[in-house]
Amino acid sequence: MANLGEFGTPHEPEVEESDAEPLEFGWFGVTIHLATSYSQVTLVDLMESARSVDEADPTAMVIVKDMLRLFINAGDFGTFWRIAKQQNQTLEDLTALMQGLMAALTDRPTPQQSDSSAGLLPTAESLPADSATPASRGRPDLQLVLEQGAESRARLAAAMG
Repeated sequence: MANLGEFGTPHEPEVEESDAEPLEFGWFGVTIHLATSYSQVTLVDLMESARSVDEADPTAMVIVKDMLRLFINAGDFGTFWRIAKQQNQTLEDLTALMQGLMAALTDRPTPQQSDSSAGLLPTAESLPADSATPASRGRPDLQLVLEQGAESRARLAAAMG
């Protein structure tokens, strides 16, 4: 059999401790720290699992917990989850938090790699902030997800103040 050669490019975690100041948030009076690194591949696996689960399915809670575990510092996760149970947090509450954490972590600037370009030049025209993306037009379910994500990010930003 003919060998095509070696493929794959090694990468460091998305955000390393030396690259960015660790983020934290308040959780019922306790400070919870976010993970300083995460894997896009792990996130893709979790998103793939979530794709096939209905919101009313109990499996949805497990997926949300797994995603929160990915974003919250391992040393703080036990405390976070214990408080979530004590405070009777719902799937909706945890999903909103997860969306806010995901936005906070993925919007963080990371250092530009030396072999990377500065990116695309800014465009002169952009859509209004409240306009639907092409993928969500005619899809009230996707529009709702986008709105919930924006609300979660706003609540998280206000809380992190």
